[in-house]
Amino acid sequence: MSTTLRIATIDEYKKALSQKDAILEQNIYNDVLSEYLNLGGAPMDAVNLLSESYIGIPSMCNATAVSVDSIGLNSDTILREAIRQQLKNRFDPVRCDQYFLQTDTETAPAWLEVLIRDPQWRQTMYELLEKHPSCSFLNFAILRIAEAGHDKEISKLRTASTYVKVYNLILQDALTDLVTKDDLEFDQDIPSLVRVCCEREDTYLYAQILLRKLYDEYGATPFTRLRRELEFAARSRGNHAFVDLLHSHVSHAPLELSRTIKSIMNSTHITPGDLITLKRFYSSENPPATTYLCEYDLIVKMLRSLYVPHHGSLLRLDLVDDVTYLIAYATTMNDTKPKLQQKDDIYKVQLVLKDLYNSLASKTEVGSITGAMKYIISAIRFPVGSMGVLLWIEYMAINTAYFETYFRTKETPALLLILDEIADRHQLQQPIVFDVIKKCIKHKTPIFAPEIQLALQRTWVDRMLYLVQLNYTLPVLKYFSGVGRELDDSLIVHFVKKVLIMAKAPYSVTFVAHVVAIVEPLVENLTLIKDVQKLVTYFLEQVLSSGEPLSDELGQSMTSIIRKYDDPLSSSMFDTATSNSILGNTMTTSMFSSQYEQDPWGSHAVVSSPTDINRSYTTPNLDYNSNFSSNNDQQALNSTTVLSGVRLPNMYEQLFSTSQRSGRVSLSSLNNILSKGKISANHIEMASIMQIVVPDGASYVTQSEFNTAIALLACAQNKIDVSLESLNRNKNYLPEPSMYNNEEEEEEQKTPLTPVTQPITEPTTKSNHTASNGYPGMKSPKTASFSHDSKKLDTRHWFKNLEEIAVTVAPEREGFIFKHVNYIVTNEKRSSIVLRRYSDFWWLLDVLIKRYPFRALPNLPPKKLGGRDATFLEKRRKGLSRFINAIIRHPILRKDDIVSRFLTEPSELAAWRKQNPPNLDEEFKRKTYNMRDLDDMVPTNLDEQIGKARKRVTAGINHYVNLCFIMERMIRRMHGQATDFSRYSIALNSLAEAELRYHAGECRNCQHVVKGYENVAKHMQSESSLLEDQVGSSTDGVLENLKKFRDLLVSFRDLDERRVRMSANQTELINKRLQTNRAKVHQNKGVPGLEPEVHKLEEAIRADEAELSNQQNRLVFIRFCMWSEMIYLHKQQAFVSSLYQSFVKDTILFSKLRADNWQDLESPTFEMPADVDLFE
Repeated sequence: MSTTLRIATIDEYKKALSQKDAILEQNIYNDVLSEYLNLGGAPMDAVNLLSESYIGIPSMCNATAVSVDSIGLNSDTILREAIRQQLKNRFDPVRCDQYFLQTDTETAPAWLEVLIRDPQWRQTMYELLEKHPSCSFLNFAILRIAEAGHDKEISKLRTASTYVKVYNLILQDALTDLVTKDDLEFDQDIPSLVRVCCEREDTYLYAQILLRKLYDEYGATPFTRLRRELEFAARSRGNHAFVDLLHSHVSHAPLELSRTIKSIMNSTHITPGDLITLKRFYSSENPPATTYLCEYDLIVKMLRSLYVPHHGSLLRLDLVDDVTYLIAYATTMNDTKPKLQQKDDIYKVQLVLKDLYNSLASKTEVGSITGAMKYIISAIRFPVGSMGVLLWIEYMAINTAYFETYFRTKETPALLLILDEIADRHQLQQPIVFDVIKKCIKHKTPIFAPEIQLALQRTWVDRMLYLVQLNYTLPVLKYFSGVGRELDDSLIVHFVKKVLIMAKAPYSVTFVAHVVAIVEPLVENLTLIKDVQKLVTYFLEQVLSSGEPLSDELGQSMTSIIRKYDDPLSSSMFDTATSNSILGNTMTTSMFSSQYEQDPWGSHAVVSSPTDINRSYTTPNLDYNSNFSSNNDQQALNSTTVLSGVRLPNMYEQLFSTSQRSGRVSLSSLNNILSKGKISANHIEMASIMQIVVPDGASYVTQSEFNTAIALLACAQNKIDVSLESLNRNKNYLPEPSMYNNEEEEEEQKTPLTPVTQPITEPTTKSNHTASNGYPGMKSPKTASFSHDSKKLDTRHWFKNLEEIAVTVAPEREGFIFKHVNYIVTNEKRSSIVLRRYSDFWWLLDVLIKRYPFRALPNLPPKKLGGRDATFLEKRRKGLSRFINAIIRHPILRKDDIVSRFLTEPSELAAWRKQNPPNLDEEFKRKTYNMRDLDDMVPTNLDEQIGKARKRVTAGINHYVNLCFIMERMIRRMHGQATDFSRYSIALNSLAEAELRYHAGECRNCQHVVKGYENVAKHMQSESSLLEDQVGSSTDGVLENLKKFRDLLVSFRDLDERRVRMSANQTELINKRLQTNRAKVHQNKGVPGLEPEVHKLEEAIRADEAELSNQQNRLVFIRFCMWSEMIYLHKQQAFVSSLYQSFVKDTILFSKLRADNWQDLESPTFEMPADVDLFE
């Protein structure tokens, strides 16, 4: 509070002292406390009031900011946004104006100048002004903002015209910019200017007069367009009379001409009297200026009267000559040239319009337009003719049965080809073409089946794609990221696929932002359509690697999409959001239509070849190179077949294994590998290889194409010509390419991944006895015998008395400023129910990694900021449940004191851990072991066994990710089937009700048929319920169990990576130092005067011996941990067996229930009358 408080009574001073945090107010001591004491207030009362009112909100905010910063968020941004929201909610314009009017309004306060420099505070002022337009202070602030050079921002405010000075600045800058902008930029900027100019009558009058002056001075464009936009906006606000009066006054048109044009524009149909009057003006020897007739709305109205029927009829024949003459005159006549010189041009256009009218007059209902095509082609050479054709196409598509008669899913209708031609010929009419397409794509044809309607909509989407090819890109992208989201997801996916195939780098930031906005809601769905997913991923990776300046929000969105696709631990796609978006549209999307490139639920091969894409794409102008040589040898010689039958060096397979994902290598990965070959400084040869190997429009290469690329790389390194012909000649003598990687990468390339085609066997031990365990379904592994006695690891109690932890989401969120979700963790065996946050789980994992770095620790579900809806919370809940149950099943981790506290401590864990900081020493340091016993348990070939396990686990992760994906897709199909059964049941019940109401009452046997309807509907509903129950059982059963085993494999992979990273020791260095020190002791011992040095050396030797023993023991312990974790992983194969046993058992149960349901329906259906003679 920087204002002086003027309070009259002691009670009001007491009230001021008792406000929240009054002691922190700026002038509380000088303006309040001193006056309170002067009026006789008791000092002790003042102290009590100030202390009782103290809450410490600033301190709380500071503490919160520190905690927010500690988790990686920006506290300044969050607190600023909170203050902005409070300011907008509590702003008092009256009080603000009272303070403002007491100061010198000509001089802005210093703090206001500081706020004006900040774009966020400027935006806050704009929002406040929209809410409080009469506030003097805010209007003054807007004036200062305009003077500071931010008038473009102000032009978007409806109150920007309050100050004449501000209004002038806005008009000056806006008009200066609009003169130099193209149509797309003009369309983007004009709405805000129109809103300001039409705020009041005086601003509208001022703008129109100014535009007229500019028009007279500089010509039509773009001032005519702006005048028209202002008139349209003013009329939409109900100011018709004022607009018409001003238009007549400003245009200087003859009074009778002005009245005639006004009459035509305000009537539904053009009357003969108005037409005759209008033609009389423009067929006289001294006609008025063409500009009066050349009004866009007037011309469109006359074109509609010619080519668009109203109430089933076209324009009267005797008026056609007049209308075509006026249209031709308006669009052809140039007042600066003699009329006689232009008479032939006017006649030519009029003749084209008349021929077009005569040819289309009979085509306004269903009928072939083949005979009219030559007149249509002739007409669209002229902009006005193409405008008439556009209006006619819109009418034919929406109001006639043209598509019902002529639409074929594999052909492009002639009307759409005409649209493409108009868009190509007349760039300025592309927005009008786009408007026609948007209207038509929303139109539903009643008799079309859903799949046919979807195919028709796809052809309209292809028209939009052609506009994109003609560089009319941003409006189309904006449509799909906004209103177009209402379309079926398959249409949007189709659009995204084609756009990304057509688009070439570099990309503008605006283009990238629109594509991300379109793709982001489809991320879950695109995981089912791999070819589009790869296109999107490749596009985003290109953008991120290009170095283009992207906003933080856009960059985070792109990274989030890529991680969604790349993260093998990303949670289930089977959730509410995708269920609504895909499964909810089962009535509008056919699974069986042959024209789709990929059925999301089917097992079709992905359409990836350019010829297949071309075959499915109906736009005629987007041609791919599909011409093949007739020569058989040339046909066979391509990047896929050139190395067929050739035995390739092992390095080819190794490189492919390290680069592939799902059997394919992305273009970015292939480019990285080729770049490591260092074949040329200017990358010309590398580009040639990419051009030879990668098919047109492809976003990845197959293994055969990848091998061809590596072979061409080897050819380039050995100075052999880079071509398929050269490679074919030398394919039996292929050299290995040289890859300039670091040592670690080379080591990885020498270790190809082995697919999981054989069971994981337990490694060889030193024991000569067969290991035995009590876990059901597990066979004892074979062990090799050794010449000395050894011990084996006791695993008898590992899988006994296992606990089960339940994790549920608490119904209410907690938190003062930032609300967070709590999870209820229930353990029946320990009789505990505790409340935990996600950060508590994160802390537990962090602690366990430090305490047990050489144990297989499960992963947490990924952290996510924002967008915490029910779907996200359910994904996270399942991930947390898998995490905590994996810990509690582990034979070592479940005994940890911290884990026990996590599961049983009733108080808030954050408070408990501050009071009881855990010991973070490694397991090796915290416990005492008999190292000889541990060493005896570990096999001598452990390193070899770890290497084998690493390969199997890596391949196993890929396979289990794929298994989870396939199982989710199977469950989705089942869910869709359940939905369809339910819908069919509802529809059949409705049919039965209609039959009883209108027909069945007259026929006894019809009543039996209707009863049969009801029985079928009842059992179909039962079938739907059974399927839904099976969906729930499979989702929580087999699918969740597959993810548990996948997480187990990932945890072992992470363990192996930690072992490599953390098991480094200095034993060699210590041994060398010991040898050196012992030699010195032996040399100096007994020499007089060197006793202190010998004593010091002996102390160092003892310390080094202790450290060496400690490091050697730690290495033994690490090997023991790895061995025990490998045995634990191996024994989990029993879990896989029980997984499938449960799955089969549940499937049999539900199959029996469903069979019984249909069996029960058999008798009622066969009781329905089936003899035609019974129905009389």
